[in-house]
Amino acid sequence: MRFLLINHEYTVSGASLLLLRLARHLVEHEHSCDVMSILSHDGPLRARYAALGIRHLITADFGDYDVVIINTVFAAPIVSPAAQFARAVWWIHEGENGFDDVRDLPAGRAAFEKATAIVFQTEHQRNTIYRPLLGDRDGVFVIPVGIDVPVAGPSRSKTLPFRVLSIGTIDERKRHSDLIRAVEALGRNDVECAIIGPFFWLEDEARRIAAAHPDRFKILQASHDETMAWLRSADLFCLPSAAESQPLSILEAAALSKPLVLSDLPSYRGIWRHDENCLLVPVGDVASLAGALSALLSDGGLRARLGTAARATSTEFTEAAFLARFNAMLETIR
Repeated sequence: MRFLLINHEYTVSGASLLLLRLARHLVEHEHSCDVMSILSHDGPLRARYAALGIRHLITADFGDYDVVIINTVFAAPIVSPAAQFARAVWWIHEGENGFDDVRDLPAGRAAFEKATAIVFQTEHQRNTIYRPLLGDRDGVFVIPVGIDVPVAGPSRSKTLPFRVLSIGTIDERKRHSDLIRAVEALGRNDVECAIIGPFFWLEDEARRIAAAHPDRFKILQASHDETMAWLRSADLFCLPSAAESQPLSILEAAALSKPLVLSDLPSYRGIWRHDENCLLVPVGDVASLAGALSALLSDGGLRARLGTAARATSTEFTEAAFLARFNAMLETIR
């Protein structure tokens, strides 16, 4: 089959990395693939598509393809035009923040009507967040993400005894400012907090804290391989977001047996359970976040128990299972 993959950008994000993994799978199974980006025509992942022999396009004729896979809610304006000429699969990774982006856009509402298939990552996305826009249409699928994480590999050396790591776009939704304030509240000089991701925004107070203690706070951008090296060396992983769907970074950390501190979000329920395979804290509660971090940093047994449980949970989300479900969905629209 002939596939056109449309991403919103070539950055190293969970959604972009998953599309790249799907592209590799399609090429390995002798499908023809081209790729394009609607926001920018360059970025860290473009070369990885080229290495797979996948052409990068600036514009495309949708009629040249059997299936157009449109990645992320932010690509909504592409869905209806693509669906006029090919089978259009809209793969939505975003939670509440995505709903807010498309709810009032005519192109967004049209996309929910015209897409051949809509793919969500969780039941919560489909049944709760986006339900008002779905109506009673058919062709709606839930395909949990799945990855295979190499446990062995380079590890970034530490300059302090403990490393707290977070991975994700540094913006208001991810609430990394809460993490910086929580680590500062610990009052410990033996803890490094590293945050890796494209930088957009931090609260002024968090900026001041990080700038005043460059030995303890690192705000970084890195390739995926470099990010994994940082993750292998971390003592715990924290993602204090206000809204999420199914972040890839959590599964990567879990696969490496890292104890997790996460926001208590509806999208995690049934997967991440407090004091069983992670610690959950209320969104925006810096005191609770600091308490969870302190508990893990002070108790090696708790870190080991939760890290082992996180690793067991991650085995339910393999790349093979994800690809098998995606293949089954594609079969329904052939």
